[in-house]
Amino acid sequence: MNSQVRRARAEDATAISQVVIAALRHSNAQDYPPTVIAQVVQHFSPAAILQFLAQRQVYVATLQQRVVATASLDQDVVRSVFVDPDHQGRGIGQQLMEVIHTAAADAGVEQLRVPSSLTAEGFYRRLGYEKVRDQQHGAERTIIMGKRLMLTRGPSESLQPLKLPGLPRQADARRWCTRARKRLAGPDPPGQSHRLL
Repeated sequence: MNSQVRRARAEDATAISQVVIAALRHSNAQDYPPTVIAQVVQHFSPAAILQFLAQRQVYVATLQQRVVATASLDQDVVRSVFVDPDHQGRGIGQQLMEVIHTAAADAGVEQLRVPSSLTAEGFYRRLGYEKVRDQQHGAERTIIMGKRLMLTRGPSESLQPLKLPGLPRQADARRWCTRARKRLAGPDPPGQSHRLL
């Protein structure tokens, strides 16, 4: 069953809060002590979610009109990506991130950052993010990660997201471009290679 991604609305605040808190208590609790989880949970009340809606582009993924995941874009920073524990591992987080990447590219963002939890580091790596540095907030360790977005110039010379059907990740697009270049140009001369951005 495919989820539907849309912009979050005020009436989603309670459902978003519930998804975030469930994910924190189930998934993130494997990597952080209870004191850190309790502290972070306080930042995701329905009232806090309403404030996020006024400050960021907040998205939700729904299944049968039920909110099962959320993610937000705060200029060039990805924030608050959480999937309900019962729906993790089904591609919903990746689907949300594709929407975030498109929204960022449409806004002319060339590089995204994300303060990743220890729990989500592998998820972001699979999406092409690379570690920049560790950041410590008391007992809470986060990993600042970054990803360069693939942009092209359209007919109006404004930046447009590069859309390659069937290639959901930047790494796949790089492999596809490399294979296409090799088919057209033949092998690289010894000692030379082409690096794609």
